[in-house]
Amino acid sequence: MRCAGSGQTVLRKIACASEAGLPETRGTAGLPGACRCNVKEAEEMHFLSGAGTFAPGGRDALEFGAGDTLFFAASTGGLWQVREAPRKVCVSF
Repeated sequence: MRCAGSGQTVLRKIACASEAGLPETRGTAGLPGACRCNVKEAEEMHFLSGAGTFAPGGRDALEFGAGDTLFFAASTGGLWQVREAPRKVCVSF
């Protein structure tokens, strides 16, 4: 989606797990499981449902669940452990 007259992209689809070449059973597909990921751009995630942990770069794991909002600085990497399939809203910038 582009802003009228500006030519700037204001909304874009983030690649689905299948488009990124990841099997659908991995944590990034929103299904229970584990996945090591690295975000290239800064990103904010608000969880509507689901539960799990994210351990950034070898640090202690952060619990997340419905109602939580997480911010990831650009180039943040870590391990996702998804226990309950999440529904989330993500904004990359």
